Amino acid sequence: MTFGQKLKFARKNKKYTQKELAEAIGAKHNSVSNWENDQNKPDPDTIELICNVLDISANYLLGTNDPQTQLSPEAIQVALEYDKAELTKQNIVRLTLGFELKSKVTVLYEQKQDLAESVAEKDMTTEYK
Repeated sequence: MTFGQKLKFARKNKKYTQKELAEAIGAKHNSVSNWENDQNKPDPDTIELICNVLDISANYLLGTNDPQTQLSPEAIQVALEYDKAELTKQNIVRLTLGFELKSKVTVLYEQKQDLAESVAEKDMTTEYK
């Protein structure tokens, strides 16, 4: 995600309009639009104000574009929705994920046991030949 995309996402997550964000940090409305469209970037002092208002880190806004270190916008949205969900719904998600993980671990364990048994059987048949 670009600087502008991250800024827009964070602004919308806090339910600010461009005008409201601009007023909160003492900037012009069109400045926020320019930043979100990646036409330019704010100065470091303004970035600090933005981060304080939107409750985000400068690292988030200015971070690297390494795709392995960033979540997709969809993943971020899912995480935000989970965070806002009632505790009951969060517990359902935890139980579901825990069950799926436990199922996968069980399958892997069973495959390992089957492999160990077949190796042991093979060793026994070659010993007695």
